[in-house]
Amino acid sequence: MKKQAGFTLLELIVVLAILGIILSIAVPNYLGINENANNSAQGVQAALIAKSLQQEFADDFASVNESETKLYVEIDGSDEVVVGGKIDEDAPIRSHLCFTYIQEGDVLTYPYFHFDLDTASDTLTIKYMKSASDELPNLATVNYY
Repeated sequence: MKKQAGFTLLELIVVLAILGIILSIAVPNYLGINENANNSAQGVQAALIAKSLQQEFADDFASVNESETKLYVEIDGSDEVVVGGKIDEDAPIRSHLCFTYIQEGDVLTYPYFHFDLDTASDTLTIKYMKSASDELPNLATVNYY
């Protein structure tokens, strides 16, 4: 009689159970790392938008109407009310812009960067809107005076 070499069914089940336990620990951690990396990337992009907005204020292309609490930006020769911006490879309106403005009344498509004005402290805060109910608040702040 020939002796057969190999694994028993019980040994294979134990190995599969161990692999299942390892995967149940590793996969959620991996997914969390991706979300953290995406959130960090949005923070970097918000900082770039903040730098661009600072330049817009310095060059007098942007201004804030405090009585209306609105941000006005010169777009194509006229002052338009803007509520946010979107990273866009077709941007710049001017050479330092890394995004396209979203004007008041435009249909909002997620994700985008939303601009919140605080006239008491003369600041504009940038937050990232992933969806209508999911946001990353206070990624960057710009002093407009």
